Amino acid sequence: MARARAGRPGSRRIATDQGRSSSRRVFSVSCRSKLRIRKETTVAASLPSRHAGARLLGTLVAVGLLLQSSTTQAQITLDGTIKPGAQSGPLTGPNFVIPFSAGESKGNNLFHSFGQFNVPSNQTATFKGPASITNVISRVTGGEPSSIFGRIDSKTDMPAANFFLLNPSGVLIGAGASLNIGGAFRVSTAGCLRAAGANCLGPDDGTKLKFFVDPSRQSVLTADTPAAFGFLTANPVRISVDGSTLQVAKSQTLSLIGGDAPFPGQSDRGLSVKGSTLSAPGGQVQIVSAGAAGEVAVSPDLSVPTGMRLGRLDISGTSTIDANGTGSVGSGTVLIRGGQVVLDSGTLRGPLRILSNTTDVNGAALGIDLQADDMVIRGGTLIATQTSLIPSATGRAGAISLKANTMTIEDSLIQSQNFNGGQGGAISVTATRSLDIIGPCAGVCGVRSINGAGGTLSSQGGDIDLWAGNLSIGGGARIQSVSGNSHGRGGNITVHDANSVAISGPGSRIFSQGGNGTQAGPAGAISLLDIGTLMLTEGAAIQSGDLQVQGGNVTVSAEGPVVISSGSGISSQARSQAVDHEPGRVVISTPSTLTMDRGFINTSTAGASAAGDISVTVGRLTLTGGAQIASSTSATAPGGDIDISAGQILLTDHATISAKSTGSAVARAGDVNIRGVNTLRMDSSSITTEATVADGGNISITTAGSLIQLVKSQITTSVESGTGTGGNITIGAQQHPVDFLVLDNSAIRANAIGGPGGNIAIVAGTLLCSPGTCTGAPDSFITASSALSTPGTIDIQAFTTNVSSTLARLPESLLQAATLLRAACAARVTAGKASSLVVSGRGGLPLEPGDLMPSPLLAEGFADTELARSEGHVMDTLPRLSPAVLAPMCSR
Repeated sequence: MARARAGRPGSRRIATDQGRSSSRRVFSVSCRSKLRIRKETTVAASLPSRHAGARLLGTLVAVGLLLQSSTTQAQITLDGTIKPGAQSGPLTGPNFVIPFSAGESKGNNLFHSFGQFNVPSNQTATFKGPASITNVISRVTGGEPSSIFGRIDSKTDMPAANFFLLNPSGVLIGAGASLNIGGAFRVSTAGCLRAAGANCLGPDDGTKLKFFVDPSRQSVLTADTPAAFGFLTANPVRISVDGSTLQVAKSQTLSLIGGDAPFPGQSDRGLSVKGSTLSAPGGQVQIVSAGAAGEVAVSPDLSVPTGMRLGRLDISGTSTIDANGTGSVGSGTVLIRGGQVVLDSGTLRGPLRILSNTTDVNGAALGIDLQADDMVIRGGTLIATQTSLIPSATGRAGAISLKANTMTIEDSLIQSQNFNGGQGGAISVTATRSLDIIGPCAGVCGVRSINGAGGTLSSQGGDIDLWAGNLSIGGGARIQSVSGNSHGRGGNITVHDANSVAISGPGSRIFSQGGNGTQAGPAGAISLLDIGTLMLTEGAAIQSGDLQVQGGNVTVSAEGPVVISSGSGISSQARSQAVDHEPGRVVISTPSTLTMDRGFINTSTAGASAAGDISVTVGRLTLTGGAQIASSTSATAPGGDIDISAGQILLTDHATISAKSTGSAVARAGDVNIRGVNTLRMDSSSITTEATVADGGNISITTAGSLIQLVKSQITTSVESGTGTGGNITIGAQQHPVDFLVLDNSAIRANAIGGPGGNIAIVAGTLLCSPGTCTGAPDSFITASSALSTPGTIDIQAFTTNVSSTLARLPESLLQAATLLRAACAARVTAGKASSLVVSGRGGLPLEPGDLMPSPLLAEGFADTELARSEGHVMDTLPRLSPAVLAPMCSR
């Protein structure tokens, strides 16, 4: 609780209780305007919880009194330590004048030393000096925070001078604060300022600039250019900017370099910018929170030594931090460094914006640069670079770089936007441990690059690159590249080296979107490169193109499992009217598994450009629950081909692999090629190519192994009408025949209506069909017909074709072959003509008389057992084919 204590007449003292017995700071605000802080020890009883509001109010009153003391005397005092015989004592307000003679000049550097430095509201601190001064460097030695609510002016006399203010006890900048400074404005709570070659934290040669705030330490004042702030204590004190509007001149720097420890007697931690505007047109805004001793460079790259601990940094409310360009001045750079960085606009106060926009000239190569150990961006925050809305402008937008160990982007937007003939800024996001991009989103949230230029401009959108240990996208958030109506393409999206990528929920997606019209450029490519695992669930998507313009390529290169389920999918779509546009392909590769349960992978076209191909290279492919891999065309361009390479393929429960054309006679359906498969099992599923009037696509299945088994399934190429030719079907090859091709109530068809039927070629060791369903019967399940034209040919090359003319389960009672041979064996023994035949089983052990002997036909799958389900084979429930007979048993 904060409460008023009795004090001497003419003063008010505000104390903050911190417990039953505590050491505390007491702020004394005198009517004679002395701002004192002293330490007391007191004993206070803990108050009941109903006084919590009063406690908070009292604390706020204390802070308010500290920040906004409006007294007119003793706000700025000279401490007389800057040089022998220096002026000391208070200066007179409300318009404080700091004379040149009160400082010490060395070359173009002017040094001042204050006991207190506070500028009340509606008052001004004016620094005097010759126009040749380039750096005004001031320190505050009295041990009290500086509060700035008025105006600081050094430009009137020194039009190009940079302004440095050092106060290790803290700096508060409030409503009404303003600047009239020709150069940079640099505020710090460091204890030292040095030049290159000097050392604030250790010995040096004593010849370079080294300006300590503590007068008891030996400073070296020279004409050297300042190079670094030195934090000398383990807990540097914070800077707070609340409700302020600060702006420096064009191409200059506004710098806040503080710590995160609370002001004396207070508890709030972290460098804070709240409800404020910090602006450096075409220059730099630099904000750093230091959490320990170390140095921060006075340089454009704002370098911080490796290993230096950084502190908490909060930017909140309706704050705007910008380095926008104006006219002939390109955009500048916003640089933020902290240990824990939180950017939060809140839910009621409107957007927090960090901006770097440019017009006619190129912006800085790096427009926004944020680095932290842990970063949280939430509450509708906007971080953006942008080129001009003027069509004739050609300025390039600056890049955006965010780096952290862990990063959360929640209901906020990181955006690069291009509106003219320039180039959109690239976006780079690095989170070495985890990157969470999440909603719920009030509007568009996530990471977005927009190429909004139009007409004949060939500008391009900025690329998006993400490096993350683990990437999660959910709640409707998206990573999005948007191409406008120009000839230029949209930006590419690349995810690098993530251990895992998880995208979940409706609207959550990685999306590369095209523009409108015949002049629109293609959407950007999407690449997930060298990732560990990928999981798309609950309606999430990776999508390039949107049936408005040519989609870009989508590439997924993973080392572990890829799972696409619950209405989620990967696609590339196009509606471009330009026939020369390169179609967008979908390429997925992993040595592990691709599992699709009610998921999809597709390419499609509704324009004059072809649909893209689909390439899937995996160890094992499983499709179930209506999952599909599909290519389609509905206009005048051909559909894309589907190429699948997998050791094992399982399709169940109405899964499909299809290439389809519903377009004109020239819109040929794509081909389906399945290569190198060891086992292909299908249950109530299909592999098809289909055309409405165009030629059907071909289906080719080549194997390196044993079994193709169809149960209530089909492999078909068909043309529904017109004169299109049915596609060909090829299963096996002379060099690599299928060991077993099993059709159980299933079909292989290459049919057409007005054009010739397709051809069917099968090369197999053994072909087994359900009774009466192989070729020859009118209702044959292997057909190559045409209703109005020449039928196709069927060429089956099989060493064994339906040995018993049936494919059926073996009866439970086996033939006892030994009973037929027993008499013959006895007769041969009696005649002395006995001989022996030993059949060895697996492992070389001979079979005993009466044992089960394996059949020449053996094809086994996973049993439908609890163990199989636990091993992930829940969908592999096809019947086993393992006939067996008994070994003969002879009696002597």
